[in-house]
Amino acid sequence: MSMSLRLYTVSDSDIRDIEREPLRLEILYYGEILGPSALDELDESKKEQILKWAPEHKPDVLYIEAMFQSLHYLLTLETEWGKGTFPLNFLSGTRLDIGEIGWGAATFYTSDEVKQISAALENMDLVDLEKRYDADVFNENEIYPRGYKWMPSDNESLLLKLKETLKFINEAKDKSVGIFRVLV
Repeated sequence: MSMSLRLYTVSDSDIRDIEREPLRLEILYYGEILGPSALDELDESKKEQILKWAPEHKPDVLYIEAMFQSLHYLLTLETEWGKGTFPLNFLSGTRLDIGEIGWGAATFYTSDEVKQISAALENMDLVDLEKRYDADVFNENEIYPRGYKWMPSDNESLLLKLKETLKFINEAKDKSVGIFRVLV
């Protein structure tokens, strides 16, 4: 089974609401609470408050799919999940992790952090990033997806996805919203 990464836009107020009540993450992500039994222990007013909550912002989504580790490597020169420094490790770094969706917690970045990510990406030279791609290095380091044989021509699809990611981040910055990351 392969993993894929998705980025979603989210308002800062929605992040604060979810931080205060993590059950709201399911409403944000799925549109409902999947396991209503999670509400059984709560008093009626708290339960009603959670169930009536609606996100302020309808999320936009970017499907990074299985390219997340390869893009993370191009941005940070790190092969391990979570390594590298913010803001360039935003595809796998730890920030505000809440709840469980897919393969772990959803990771949130505020609108101010999105501005930092955008600035860092804007300062990177795409030609230099393209030079970081070496199919042999990717194969030796078993850059995800493992078992995939990286080819020299794969740089085109990686750079295209990197440009899509930059566009998504810049649009989030322009809308003054944050993002959250889910690994599914």
